[in-house]
Amino acid sequence: MTVLPTELDGVGRYTVLGEGPPVVVLSNPNADPNWWAAPFISALNQAGYQAVLFVHTGASYEPPDVTRDVLTLVEHVGTGPVRLLGWSQGAAIAQEVALARPDLVVAAALLAPYGRHNRFQRLLQEAWAALDGAEEPLEPVRLALLLLTSFPAQALGDDAVGTLINGAREWTARRASSSSSGSGRPSSSPATRTSWPLWPRSRSPASSLASRRTPTLSLHALER
Repeated sequence: MTVLPTELDGVGRYTVLGEGPPVVVLSNPNADPNWWAAPFISALNQAGYQAVLFVHTGASYEPPDVTRDVLTLVEHVGTGPVRLLGWSQGAAIAQEVALARPDLVVAAALLAPYGRHNRFQRLLQEAWAALDGAEEPLEPVRLALLLLTSFPAQALGDDAVGTLINGAREWTARRASSSSSGSGRPSSSPATRTSWPLWPRSRSPASSLASRRTPTLSLHALER
């Protein structure tokens, strides 16, 4: 049975799957967990948890504003503290939510997370910015960069990579639909950014971790 998403005005849309204590599933603010989270949803449901898939559609995509909107969702769907499952930028969001309101988060699982940017990550930010400012449409380049920075090499070399490509292509198509009219170029508004904005140099999430006691599992892909 297809479960239709529910719209939360000014915040985003969410889909509730299964029954039990809620686990809010987060990814890139522009992305839909439906195209990567299926194995996690199945495992959560089998373990007796309810999966709440969230797609952010709020007016601002700056980290503090997305964090605030996720907290609005948490308070809307939960009868108490929830669990968080975040992937990549969703893990960064989950981290910020747990730091901001530890009283609303029982535990968090962070898949391929990050907070502070090293030199290579800053170079990737510059690459995304160059794509956003390109005179001609460069969606194939954007799609390739998205996949290369989101999945391990083993996943991209597998025959099943078509599912990942199709999901990423749908996302980039939705992103392209928000292009500024007539120019063929992606809008420079925060809502169309491919990557999570840089953390302010004056503050890093790590600086707040010492005082927090939210149980957290952090998983990173390792090349063999």
